[in-house]
Amino acid sequence: MFQPKQIHLGSGVFLIASLSCYADGPDGAAADSCAKLAVQVANAGAPPATLAQAQAETTRIFREARIVIEWEEYRVSQRAAGCPVRLIVSILPHATVSASDMALGSSGSVVHSLVFLDRIEELARTSGSTVVILGHAMAHEIGHLLMGPAHSEIGLMRPRWDRGDIKTAARGRLRFTPAQTEALRARVAQRADEAGLRAGRAAGMMKQ
Repeated sequence: MFQPKQIHLGSGVFLIASLSCYADGPDGAAADSCAKLAVQVANAGAPPATLAQAQAETTRIFREARIVIEWEEYRVSQRAAGCPVRLIVSILPHATVSASDMALGSSGSVVHSLVFLDRIEELARTSGSTVVILGHAMAHEIGHLLMGPAHSEIGLMRPRWDRGDIKTAARGRLRFTPAQTEALRARVAQRADEAGLRAGRAAGMMKQ
């Protein structure tokens, strides 16, 4: 049975993502400003169907925050078109030796993060769906990549998930807080602007 221990969510997932902004309305028409995040996944363990469904969960969570995710398979030499800032999510079959007890993921930088499939599957056997937990774990870790290591007392960014949180996730109601939504959108815009400035400087130097 599922023990009443809470599940620790590390502060990242090994991902490569790219960031930009564009206008998007409910039907794809230009409307309210919507941030765009292209995520390249290095998948080393999740079955394709499981990954696709988990990505749909993550996409839905970020769509509620008015951030659109475009998923791509990671290629070492590939750069995401139109998205200057890159992040990487790597799904590992087993937790790393250095991972803290019960952690579903970890991160050592602001661009690379890891998710541990074995721990997610173990949790799913007693308290939920692998698809739901993987999708929410990826969203949690992407949140860390954009906002930093801080956690919150409520919502998706809690440091530990209990049985109630897993049930809330299964109902599609474990999400970012309004304040986190604004912070996420601001960080996407900031990183895109910074990348644009770097690209502009590089182009200027090449013309000299």
